[in-house]
Amino acid sequence: MAASAVNTLGGDSLFKTVFSGMVLREFEARRVLAPLVMNRQVTRGKAVDFSLMGTVTPLYHTAGDNILTDTSNGTYLTNAAHAKVTVKLNDKLVAATLLDDLADMKNDFPARAELAAEVGRALADRQDRLIAQAIAMAALGRRNEAASDTDVYSGEPAKGGIITIDDDTSDSSTRTNFLDAIFEAGTKLDAANVPEEDRYIAMHPDYFNHLARNTDVLNRDWGGAGALADRVVPRVGGFQVVKTTNVPTTDLSTTVAGENNDLDVNFADIDDDATAGDKVMAMCFHKSAAGIAAATDIRTEIDYKPEYQGHLIIGSHVMGVAALRRQSAVLICADE
Repeated sequence: MAASAVNTLGGDSLFKTVFSGMVLREFEARRVLAPLVMNRQVTRGKAVDFSLMGTVTPLYHTAGDNILTDTSNGTYLTNAAHAKVTVKLNDKLVAATLLDDLADMKNDFPARAELAAEVGRALADRQDRLIAQAIAMAALGRRNEAASDTDVYSGEPAKGGIITIDDDTSDSSTRTNFLDAIFEAGTKLDAANVPEEDRYIAMHPDYFNHLARNTDVLNRDWGGAGALADRVVPRVGGFQVVKTTNVPTTDLSTTVAGENNDLDVNFADIDDDATAGDKVMAMCFHKSAAGIAAATDIRTEIDYKPEYQGHLIIGSHVMGVAALRRQSAVLICADE
């Protein structure tokens, strides 16, 4: 029985009869979100717990009181508010392709290496997309599979929530509104005592140009660090800027088989109100907003299959992602 999917690299249309150099990709998806959130390794078992620690209650001491036993001035000893979020491992994620020997021989570029790298990138892209979903879940206050905003311990800070801006105005107005929203998001994190280090803003390239074309962001007299000529914006409003296509723009509210953490978010209508089309422009977050449980690193394998006269290229990964601290993420959305 023939293999159902065999890479012939486009048939003879892509075969090189004269030297012309390596086929280049116009765009390579990169894993950028995974290093920006909490990570735990799972050596045994199917899940790992992330602790969410609150605070203890202070009390003024009365001279002569025993902190351990006296209660005349109240209870000195108080329990620290705390909870945990369990991050489950997903099923093994596999990306595979079969490269026909003849296709490999007729081309003057290392097809096996290119396809192996592409398999690894596909797995990395899926991981980043799951992290983006988890960050959105944190901003919405939905942890431990809760359908709505829910406290996980007494006195937990409020969720970061959603900042909505009008995206139907002129480009210049949208750029100004977007920048204002970023600073408002930073204020929300400040008010929740979220640390100022390890703050990031991730956005789809569709919205990155709102920053790259904003002269207020790039103005070095005001501390701007970007460059209009290079379309570079490294930081804004205390956030490190991350541009990635793995911030979803579609409806992901249907659970995918094999994904064992609830990450159902409609990125095409994030606030689920009467007005449709409220898309996520950016996610402002601290690393504590989401956590990754990883059992294996992303890896690829290449094995020659003589019965198919080709090389089987396999990539696999076992991990899970979930939302952690709800106060550590704020979404900026376009009310279109």
